[in-house]
Amino acid sequence: MKINIPQPCHENWNEMTPKEKGRFCKVCQKTVRDFSNDADEELFDFFSENTEEVCGNFNQSQLNRDLRFSYLNSLLAKFAIGLTLTASGWVSVKAQQKECQIKNDSTKVLKNITIPNSRLVGKVVPRRIIPKKDTIQEEKERKLKEKTVIVGGVGTVTSTQEPLYILDKKVISAQKLKQLDHKKIKNIVVLKDEKAVAIYGEKGRYGVVIITSKK
Repeated sequence: MKINIPQPCHENWNEMTPKEKGRFCKVCQKTVRDFSNDADEELFDFFSENTEEVCGNFNQSQLNRDLRFSYLNSLLAKFAIGLTLTASGWVSVKAQQKECQIKNDSTKVLKNITIPNSRLVGKVVPRRIIPKKDTIQEEKERKLKEKTVIVGGVGTVTSTQEPLYILDKKVISAQKLKQLDHKKIKNIVVLKDEKAVAIYGEKGRYGVVIITSKK
């Protein structure tokens, strides 16, 4: 998901009248919602659930980039997947046996060992992985240190670079993913790049997360 403001408002945020969820702009006669302290996950939730026109106050760093899917990152962290993945293969970690399988042109199976995130072999995912300790509150505190520079109506919110999520052979939404209890997950397989596109076509362009639940 990406947030864009095509025509930023030039009114002074600090001179607007304070409201419960933001400030009221007398010029445009609208309430401007304050998103500047929101973590990526909160922004994702808000714009996934709301379709009405929104005028908001943002940090520059929140705009024109892919929002980090912190829930997915934390879910993968629980399965020790970390920074991950060979260019043509995939990594699968089973919850109970802690069995890590790395498939490439040849198959290698490593059983009954624990591999720290920092030691997994493969290319770094081109997206920041949020550590487990990096909570929403900590991300908020970090954003408080940033200068708020953008106020305006949200012109476009796109979801074109979201991975394809599959649960027990059925495609699910990101919201459905967030409702999953990680304790009921048997294993997770992540496909990326050519491997994902070869199997799932254009839908797998930004990766595929395949989840199998415990029966």
